[in-house]
Amino acid sequence: MPRTSLEIAKELHALLKNAGEKPPYVLVGHSYGGYIVRVFNGLYSDEVGGIVLLEATQEDQYELLPKAWNAISAALLKHNERLERYSFFVVNLGIGRLMLRAQGGGDDGAYLILQTKYLKARTSELREIRVSAEQARVADHISDKPLVVLTAAENTDAILSSGLSKRDFEAFQRIWVDDLQMRLAHLSNRGRRIMVSRSGHDIPSDRPDAVVDAVREVRAAATTH
Repeated sequence: MPRTSLEIAKELHALLKNAGEKPPYVLVGHSYGGYIVRVFNGLYSDEVGGIVLLEATQEDQYELLPKAWNAISAALLKHNERLERYSFFVVNLGIGRLMLRAQGGGDDGAYLILQTKYLKARTSELREIRVSAEQARVADHISDKPLVVLTAAENTDAILSSGLSKRDFEAFQRIWVDDLQMRLAHLSNRGRRIMVSRSGHDIPSDRPDAVVDAVREVRAAATTH
């Protein structure tokens, strides 16, 4: 703690080293994970061959996106802080499992996140997200590395669509697609953006084939370079 991109990037590096994985790596970061892989690249630039960003967050979003979006983010943090505060009851007394079942969930993967340490880590990540954003801003040394930015063609986020007015929702989508995602693509002079059809924010689940193709493209470009 705190769970910042810098801390997580260092832990990822230790994990790869202890697992015996050899660089160079192709790093893939989805959403908040975009900050992490960029910080990793800044710390261990010689060990990174290329980067793939999937609907990744961008550090200027907090000022550029509609103010109503920041209100939704603040509410999400408060919700997670409440879960963390009452984690003993949520986890140990089985309340969380009952909530999942009531919502139609309850698979093994969902149960795995119902741990006190998960709730504390997630809350810390949300609380420190602007710190992580600035860590990503100053860490960049992507320059001429191959970089592919995958952007979802559809915005299927139910929280956004229900929490934003039609005007703000349209503004969010326009700024996210045409501005923020392009800023990421311009981090490298070998970067390019690809719009992913039939996908919302969760590209790894909606279009895993697009992720595989992007990784193969970056790997081939890094090897050739």
